[in-house]
Amino acid sequence: MLPKKERLTAKDYKERPFKTIHGSFFVLFMRKNPNKSRYSVVVPKSVSKSAVTRNRMRRRIYSALKDVKKETNGTLYTIQIKNMTPAALPFPEMKKELADIFRSLQRS
Repeated sequence: MLPKKERLTAKDYKERPFKTIHGSFFVLFMRKNPNKSRYSVVVPKSVSKSAVTRNRMRRRIYSALKDVKKETNGTLYTIQIKNMTPAALPFPEMKKELADIFRSLQRS
């Protein structure tokens, strides 16, 4: 889990617009923020009916984010899972996918 100061709040979701970036397994919603970067991970019920599976996926992504977040600066991010694939995806591959998405953001 990320520290509270690095997590998005409900207030952050009310402000628009978000830019959307699609990866193989994830959808990343982002918006520029004058302060420090903040994150959230969303695993919808359509991905898995089991709360245990959804929470495991969310925890794995937060863990991968701890290493990847060094590449970000001053942006609000929401990572949403597209499908069930990340549950079976090995951790290094999932981490690489997240890093690739964040690198593509830095280029654009």
